[in-house]
Amino acid sequence: MSSDQQLRQHLERAAGSLQVDTDRQLDRIHHVVERRGRGRRVRTMTLAAVIGVVAVILVWQLRLVDEPPFPPAGSPTGRVLYLGAKGSHRGAFGLDVVTGDVATLTEENASVLWAAWSPDGSRLAYIQQEPGPRYAVVIADADGSHRVTIHEEDDASLPGPDLIDLSWSPDGDRIAYSGRALGHGRTILIVNTDGSGEPIVLDGLWVSVSWSPDGDRLLVLGFPEAGAHEGQFDLYTIRPDGSDPVQLTDDAATEHEPSWSPDGARIVFASGEDDLSQDIYVMNADGSDVRKLTDWAGLDLLPIWSPDGQWVAFASDRDATPAQRESNRSGDAIFTGLSLYVMHADGSDVSMMLEGDEVLPVSWRG
Repeated sequence: MSSDQQLRQHLERAAGSLQVDTDRQLDRIHHVVERRGRGRRVRTMTLAAVIGVVAVILVWQLRLVDEPPFPPAGSPTGRVLYLGAKGSHRGAFGLDVVTGDVATLTEENASVLWAAWSPDGSRLAYIQQEPGPRYAVVIADADGSHRVTIHEEDDASLPGPDLIDLSWSPDGDRIAYSGRALGHGRTILIVNTDGSGEPIVLDGLWVSVSWSPDGDRLLVLGFPEAGAHEGQFDLYTIRPDGSDPVQLTDDAATEHEPSWSPDGARIVFASGEDDLSQDIYVMNADGSDVRKLTDWAGLDLLPIWSPDGQWVAFASDRDATPAQRESNRSGDAIFTGLSLYVMHADGSDVSMMLEGDEVLPVSWRG
């Protein structure tokens, strides 16, 4: 006997003398059972969908863990300040990263040793070598106009300036630069941007400087005690008054052109066993987690951060002529065939930004 026949008999006995339409009641029961079955199916499908969404989220988060620690966003923008030549004119130039336009920022054939945009990008500072052992620290508007010399050194007893670096304080009130001071030799000097007061001269042998974004420390290259070294240059951080040196590197390689990331969390620099073969490295601000970003047999040098910290620009001879690369490696004429390149801050996707014979990037602002 079928289940429907059994159910019909139960209904008829239960109804007794009541007038009950057993066919209608049976149809109603079928309808309820069918509806409940649909409900179960809907709930099952909903649960499966939820599980699927959760799985997708977990897979996405696991994917993010494997991605580089600082993925790029969009394309680089802003202005890159570089030293080099434009036609017969040598000096400092500003490259608009988006349009590719180049602006001349210094007087023709000025002997500019280093330059940097101010933190807000409204001003330009550079060190200019003058006849004899003289040099001057100059501040101008961002387009190179309204030049004012804020410090000048013309003591004939000093050797040549050998200046290789300059950095603004975050508040724009002071400039630290690498130079020479009587009684100190090669070191870091700090001057006020309004030209007032005497320079602060730091003890030690320092040849490069970068001011931390919070203004508390200087990133310097050299040794805390002048004359007490064996030829090894290492990276340190010190306070602007020269106290509390903290050593970050200690190896046989020589580091070059270190600079803080805009958030102060990382440091980028060039390094190599000698000056004729360098690559770009990045590390945490405390000297940990050193990572090599480029691997080129020739020169990758002068790394600078983009304003958002997502990119690093640098000079390289990787696309120079064989003769130019050989000249750089032999030391006959260093810095030939250097063009401007950019890469993501994890070292990926290296591409040329500006082709030139000697393009030396020194500063990048928005």
